[in-house]
Amino acid sequence: MIRYTLLFMFLTYICVYSFRDWYKSLCYAIILLAVMERPDMPKSLFNIGGLSPFNIVLMFILLGWFLNKRKEGLRWPEFPRVNKLLFIYMTIVFITSVRMMLDYGGFVAFAVDLNWPLISKGDLFKDDFFNTLKFLIPGLLLAHGTNSEERAQFAIRCILFTMFLFVAQITIKMLPALIGGEDVAKRSFRVLNRDIGYHRGELGPLMAGAAWVFMLARTSNINLNINLVGFVWGALAVVLTGSRGGAVAWAACGAVFGFLRWRKILFLAPLVVLVIISFVPSIADRYTEGFNEESHTKAAEERGLNTVDEQGRDLYAISSGRVVVWPRVMQYIRSAPLFGYGRKAMIREGVNQSLVADGTFSIHDSMFMHPHNAYLEQVLDNGIIGAAFVVGFFMMVGWVALKKLRDKQLSGTLEHTIASMTLAFVVAHMAHSLTADSFYPKQVHTLMWCTIGLFIASQGWKKREVQEQKQQATEQIQPYRPPSSYYS
Repeated sequence: MIRYTLLFMFLTYICVYSFRDWYKSLCYAIILLAVMERPDMPKSLFNIGGLSPFNIVLMFILLGWFLNKRKEGLRWPEFPRVNKLLFIYMTIVFITSVRMMLDYGGFVAFAVDLNWPLISKGDLFKDDFFNTLKFLIPGLLLAHGTNSEERAQFAIRCILFTMFLFVAQITIKMLPALIGGEDVAKRSFRVLNRDIGYHRGELGPLMAGAAWVFMLARTSNINLNINLVGFVWGALAVVLTGSRGGAVAWAACGAVFGFLRWRKILFLAPLVVLVIISFVPSIADRYTEGFNEESHTKAAEERGLNTVDEQGRDLYAISSGRVVVWPRVMQYIRSAPLFGYGRKAMIREGVNQSLVADGTFSIHDSMFMHPHNAYLEQVLDNGIIGAAFVVGFFMMVGWVALKKLRDKQLSGTLEHTIASMTLAFVVAHMAHSLTADSFYPKQVHTLMWCTIGLFIASQGWKKREVQEQKQQATEQIQPYRPPSSYYS
């Protein structure tokens, strides 16, 4: 009861304060992401679907932004290359979601053929259409409203605190595995989604980016020792999720920052890995699953699938079944290579039914609701053309952030910090997308979109500062006027 009372007071404060300072209310709302999916958090108010605490807070923030944007003189930052790709990205996401909504019969066929629960049109609209756009809003508002370094620093602190809450919750929930009392993989699969509300496959890459963000977020009041503690703790959280994709994302960030900027990281990162694995011995079994006979799975053998290679590695176990799903997805891609089938084509176009029909999966297996490869998902849904623009947006953001990172003149500035944070989240996301995830906006991606919003905003305010400096310099130069005696 006390927790609900405190939550109600906090939400009321954010809603009321949004009319005075909508930007700070938005930053406070970001913190809710770490706790809003917990089982003890209310999912709706007055039994009205969609009327969740986060949605209510977001509505008040949008109202406060709308009422104050003219007073604050806000305008969208000038960032031509990224802005154009962002608009195209959002257009593609909107169109592919509409295509999905218009082909509801595909969901009916999937449910009938595989005896699967049928998703209602209302849930489909809420979860895969409305929420897709909703979790873009915080990042877009930060891009539009961050018109000063003071605002940017406040937003960064709130993002760091949100990540701290995630890391703390994972550590607490996985404490039995940390001290060796339980297997990491089994406990993370059972506990994290139930008690925190996020799947381990989502928390792994999020913590991978967060670990490097802790290391790179060198704001004025953060000491290097605190950065190192956050980095190690974030890396520990990646391990405790048991997500192999998260480990790949963490290593990808280390390679980027090590080879291109800080070579010392190449020596520090492996040391951190060795120390963590020595403290969590069961994680080695998770990372080496399928590489030896003891960790081979019987699922492929029972279905007559020859997935053991010449070196004795079980590719089915290593890839968790992806090795037999990806070729089937590519067969469907070849039938509509340019524009795809629209969102959730994995379900609507009968890919799962074909895998059941030839015995690859049984009807009692948990179906692959998406290809477990975000790149294949984009080509399947939107074709080569749409996928090129969607992936191109993230590549462009990462490329520009990388250029800012390598600019030695920016070293130590807030712009450099924001670019580093953005690059960490984008690299982790793109690396993890090779084995899972999605390029469609999701709740777990909100922190990444917030840093992208800050990155776009930072380019805008820097250009305004340069223009103001040029204008002041022009005004200071007065035209020469000879003395009055010259005319006499």
